[in-house]
Amino acid sequence: METLDYKDSVNRASKSTGRGESEQHLNFKNFIAKHPEILQLPGGLTGRTEYPLPSGDSLDVFFEHKDEWIGVEVKSQLSPASDIIRGIFQCIKYRAVIEACQVSQELPKNARAVLVLESALLEELVPLKNILGVEVLDNVKPK
Repeated sequence: METLDYKDSVNRASKSTGRGESEQHLNFKNFIAKHPEILQLPGGLTGRTEYPLPSGDSLDVFFEHKDEWIGVEVKSQLSPASDIIRGIFQCIKYRAVIEACQVSQELPKNARAVLVLESALLEELVPLKNILGVEVLDNVKPK
């Protein structure tokens, strides 16, 4: 079996910093907030953008449906590979924090954290998202 080595890619991602929100990212985030069906949620829901978490992080989009809480990290087509890797790791953190919020409110743990990409997930990142168990929706095009 071939060994996957993401050491260099993960190091680059950990050294990259956000450059502020582009207009493309803002538009994509707002599109996702208005289209819950992309996440297999019923229409009529509206996601809340820049939803604050007690960890000090903000979710790009947050949906609450019945007892499920869904945090969404979006990456526009402008995002380089290092930013997408950061998004994969952000989803791991977000799911853990959302579950901790639920537990602290004596609610059952029922959380998802989804990385939504405007472009295709790079083929070399598919094994990484799989071994880390991160849900990724790619090639999502705003209408």
